[in-house]
Amino acid sequence: AAGEQAAVDASVHPDALAARAFFARLEAEALAAWGVSEPDEVAALREGLERYVMGLLYPKVFGGGVDAVEDKVLQAQLATLSFVNAEHVGLADSCVEGEHWEGALRALLRMGGFRVPADKIDCVVDAVEHLGMLVDKCDGKFVRLVALAVLKAQPPQIHSQLEFVARFVHPNQLWAPRSGGAFTLLRAALQYVAHLDPIGLSQWSREREP
Repeated sequence: AAGEQAAVDASVHPDALAARAFFARLEAEALAAWGVSEPDEVAALREGLERYVMGLLYPKVFGGGVDAVEDKVLQAQLATLSFVNAEHVGLADSCVEGEHWEGALRALLRMGGFRVPADKIDCVVDAVEHLGMLVDKCDGKFVRLVALAVLKAQPPQIHSQLEFVARFVHPNQLWAPRSGGAFTLLRAALQYVAHLDPIGLSQWSREREP
């Protein structure tokens, strides 16, 4: 269901529709021209085409228009909530230390270094896998842990990063439980962050001071 919703969101965006149609036509022509039929060969061809085309399109389709506005709003919220710690969101301090915590933060920050949606979603999967070593992914606390990782990493243009993935990654990756599930968890974490009350949390912290 998680991957299904992401795929639906992507399919209604005009840039996504145009890109999907172009990729399908280009892939069909390449398969016919090169006589590729084995699944591994088809996957490799698809990946190569995606890397080439998205590298060219990236400056034109990433982080513009409404996405730029949403990025500014979200970055302001992340900056305002930078004081939030594990206790604020009901987590133990042990959840936010060690190699897996640091690995998750690095994975979130790596997203911005890639132009291909498949690479960006791999970073999301990596971050979620690291955090899954600290709190069970089925635990109700897990989304809060992902949200805290976003707050601490402060990945730039995180809204645009996720919208770019939703629109342009191959649908198979959004339908796959591992990558689609991780992607949806990160989106849920951003929603959680967006609804946090910095004034209330700040007041709560002051009231707990000795």
